[in-house]
Amino acid sequence: MNRITDFTGADRYRSQFFYSVLEQFGTGRDFDDLAECVTTTLRLQADHKKKAVPAPLPARLALS
Repeated sequence: MNRITDFTGADRYRSQFFYSVLEQFGTGRDFDDLAECVTTTLRLQADHKKKAVPAPLPARLALS
């Protein structure tokens, strides 16, 4: 997994993360604060990862 944070102009930032050429994700907006840009991207990435990985079954429901 990779992350990119771009400087798009005077105090303007945009970032995205990607796993491959076909799997690219971004916030969909520009930020004027670098810390907010990075924090928002990391939260988006964490949310995406939670949705992508199914939670393990409890031991009593797992197949033997």
